[in-house]
Amino acid sequence: MERASLIEWICVRASHRTIKPVDPSTPINLHEDGRWAYCPAGLGAEADHVWYATGGVTRAALARFRWPDEDEVSEGD
Repeated sequence: MERASLIEWICVRASHRTIKPVDPSTPINLHEDGRWAYCPAGLGAEADHVWYATGGVTRAALARFRWPDEDEVSEGD
């Protein structure tokens, strides 16, 4: 699998985990660094995300991924 197709960032903002996206394709978007990112709420770049670097996972692997709590992630990530 190409590295470019992996999700490199996930948003771990607690409030974003409880919002269902309007369009199921919107949780996948581009992070500000140009790599793939995933926000469970499907919110765009203007939202108050807390990003966590995954090291590169597939969308299918997100179901098995241990998502850190928001307070485990430093704002500098």
